[in-house]
Parts: sequence; C-alpha cells; structure tokens
Amino acid sequence: MGVVVYDIDGVLVDPSERMEAARRAGDFWRAFLDPGLLRLDKPYPGMVERANRDAAAGRRVILLTGRPERLRHATLDELRRFGLNVDSVELVMRRDRDRRPARIVKPELLEHYLGPGVEPDEVYEDELGVALELRRRFPRARIYLVARGEARPLRGLDDWLG
Repeated sequence: MGVVVYDIDGVLVDPSERMEAARRAGDFWRAFLDPGLLRLDKPYPGMVERANRDAAAGRRVILLTGRPERLRHATLDELRRFGLNVDSVELVMRRDRDRRPARIVKPELLEHYLGPGVEPDEVYEDELGVALELRRRFPRARIYLVARGEARPLRGLDDWLG
C-alpha cells in the first residue's frame, strides 16, 4: 500500500501572494494564518495531481502541515477547490497554540501519527530543515525537496549540501 506524505504550503499550494499580503499587514503570522487570506493561494497542479494519483493507486496519503488545527475546515475547502480529492487523504495539523519551529513540530507530529515502527515511503517537503530532520527520523523514506511545484530527491542534494 505505501505511505506518502505531502506538505501543503510550498508543496501542494503556492502561498506567495498570501505571504506578501502578510508582510504588508505588519503582524506576519496573524495575517498569514488568517483563513480569509487563503483565497490568495494558488495550486501547484502537478503536485495536486500527484497526490490524487497516489491516493487513487491505493497509497495512504497524509498531508502534514504546519498550519494550526483551527484552519482545518478552511484548508480542506481550499484543497477541494484546487482539485484535491480530500476524502481520500488524511490531514495532520499542529495544535492551535503550538508555535514551535516546523523542523521540530512536523517530524514529531508525523512520528506520533504513524505510530512506532512505521515509516513513510515518500515525503514531499519544501523546507530544507524539515526535510533533513525527516530524513534523520525516517532513514528509509525517500525525501523530496519541493520548489515551485518541482520535486527533487533530497539524497541527490547531498553532494551540494556537503
């Protein structure tokens, strides 16, 4: 069956316009996590299609996001609007008041959600720090670093990273 994990912001969704609006707002995180600003996001169609194909092939698709739980319904509505079959995925979100860095909270959430001894087959992530920590915790998983809708194997970057 296999387990595939996708981040949302930066992987399935292009949040660049929302980020710009949040920078102008002054209180970045308050604005960035405002459900009303999700309307500024755009999909990365190739990544959304990939997630849909994985789910249709019977793979367990988990969306692992740094978005807080209070955005669950708005996030599912957004992903549905972008063409993701949200009924065939599992959404894992941080607790509302958890403000720890993504490189700490996301791997911890995934470990807890999957349970002892379970590793994903593939992970698609856009933040290098998170990707490196996921690789450390899940050494058998294929980790992909995603930029502007294009996925590249993290292992292929080892020479470049040093």
